[in-house]
Amino acid sequence: MHSSGRLHQPICRRRCRLRQFPSDRDRMGFYRYFSVFRGIAAILFSLALVAYLCFLLYSQYRSQSELYERNLGQILHDIEKSSLTVGYFYAERQDDMARLAESRELQVYFENLALGMSMQYGLSASIMEVERAFSSFIQSRKLADSLIFSRLIFLDAAGAALIDVSENVATQTAGHGREGWQRVMTRGPGGGRAVFFAEGYGREARIILSLPYWFKGIYSGQLVAMIRPALVYDQFLAESASAGNRPVSALVYDKRYLFVPDLLPLDRLPAPSGLAAEKGASFRLPLDHGFSLFNAYLTPIAATPFALATFIPASDDWHGNSPRIMMLITAGIGIVILGGAFVIFRTSMRNAVLKATQEQIIRMNRELEQRVTERTADLEASNRKLEKAYAELKAAQSQMLHQEKMASIGQLAAGVAHEINNPIGFMLSNLSTLDKYVERLLEFGRSQEEMSAALARGDVTEPHLALENLTELRKKMKIDLISEDIISLIDESKDGGERVKKIVQNLKSFARLDEVEHQETDLNEGLDRTINIVWNELKYKAELHKQYGDIPKIKCYGGQLNQVFMNILVNAVQAIDGHGVISVRTWHGGGMVYIAIADTGTGMPPEVANRIFEPFYTTKEVGKGTGLGLSISYEIIKKHNGAISVASEVGKGTTFTIAIPVT
Repeated sequence: MHSSGRLHQPICRRRCRLRQFPSDRDRMGFYRYFSVFRGIAAILFSLALVAYLCFLLYSQYRSQSELYERNLGQILHDIEKSSLTVGYFYAERQDDMARLAESRELQVYFENLALGMSMQYGLSASIMEVERAFSSFIQSRKLADSLIFSRLIFLDAAGAALIDVSENVATQTAGHGREGWQRVMTRGPGGGRAVFFAEGYGREARIILSLPYWFKGIYSGQLVAMIRPALVYDQFLAESASAGNRPVSALVYDKRYLFVPDLLPLDRLPAPSGLAAEKGASFRLPLDHGFSLFNAYLTPIAATPFALATFIPASDDWHGNSPRIMMLITAGIGIVILGGAFVIFRTSMRNAVLKATQEQIIRMNRELEQRVTERTADLEASNRKLEKAYAELKAAQSQMLHQEKMASIGQLAAGVAHEINNPIGFMLSNLSTLDKYVERLLEFGRSQEEMSAALARGDVTEPHLALENLTELRKKMKIDLISEDIISLIDESKDGGERVKKIVQNLKSFARLDEVEHQETDLNEGLDRTINIVWNELKYKAELHKQYGDIPKIKCYGGQLNQVFMNILVNAVQAIDGHGVISVRTWHGGGMVYIAIADTGTGMPPEVANRIFEPFYTTKEVGKGTGLGLSISYEIIKKHNGAISVASEVGKGTTFTIAIPVT
């Protein structure tokens, strides 16, 4: 038994040794398994890293694209603002032409011409007065320190230059002959707007405004003014051209370039006819550092034949590289990182891989923290820009409201002037009559003094005859009738003065800037004041029916509500063909004050009535309406927490109803 136990001991020890030390096959299998596992792990890790890099690429591309689109949107917005600014400048020049056409000097000249006055007997003096008025007009219109108008010409009905005044005397007779002016002779209706033309290029180019002149319904000539496009560019557009890689604008007229800054080669620019405001046209320009890609946009200037051609760098050079370039750079970096990671995974031990992975994670965390910090700063900057844009929008809305009010008053200026002219006319007539009466009274007084002196000296032998002569003189000079008539003339003149005072007070109340705070206002009184202002427009077109209710005073911006009333009343007058009826009614109930203004005009179809409160929507001809009147009226009523509605039927008329809360 003992011998048997000793025989089993070596066998047990060999088995134990076999279990402790695996064979070569086992070791190879283990190594193969470990290698496959490590390869799979490396592949999975590489795929995860590739997915992460793709995410980084996509995030980077999105961020850069959003930044570029945001910058592009801001640029296009700035271009639109520049277009509106230049358009407003041109509209002011049309107003200047209209005011010049109404000058007293021109009217006096044509009145003298109609009376048959010759050049020798006064007509030449009238021409000199017009020339002085033109020269004064040129000197009074300035932009910064530069004269706006470079030349003013008045052409007679045949096209000959009757008056020619310019900032440079040497150019007064230069330029066009009678045939050369024919193309700017536009015989539009009286009271119309000046028409734009342009000729030349660059700093030698000229913008021409042409306005027909009518005297007592007869076409009598043409008022022509010239403006240098270089002045418009230098004052409104030159800033962008000097801001490095910022966009550059050029003036376009009738599908051709009128003024292009020196830094742009004219022969390399795309034709304006192929440009649009919505989509930029791409083209390349040779610059100092090589060719650069640009996008060109064409922005029309409202109510003019002009437009702004703006050239924007295709890449966001003022904020970094374009999104595509950044994507390629990031992709290259990602490929390098992938290759390095693959080599590390294949050649390093597990500890080195873990260490590299740990370092990679730390680095990515830092990059992520930096990205979050940068994104937070970008969001804060965007918020500040939005707050600034909102403040600018509020200021622009306030300015637009006041400008629309002034434009409405301007449309009614002729009627208000007529209302003032009537009482002033008979006041002047009464003063002339009073002057004659005073002269007679003074003459009769002198006769009485002479008679009294003669009686005192005893020169009169028959006093009763002298008294009879004095009585006869009193009857002959109608002294008693004059005494009675003087009182009547003075009363009439005082009444006329009160009428003028009332008209001016109504106009002044309407035109003043709105109060900072709400004030208690009588809407019936506001309606009456507004009706007085538009009365000259209204009385020839319609019969006015007023039905005012006993309504309470409300706290509101009275001037703004008067503007709403005027917009609706003027539209009502314009909607009436021939002669009609306009009704104004007020009442209150349910804590609201109601105002209804109805007319018997042409009415509107539903598709028009549904859009009349949209900004810039108008059914009037170009130049006769901005499309802002009812839009601004809607905003004013909304500002007062009220409501405005319209009911219209074609052929029967239109009714606007306004509801405003009492408190």
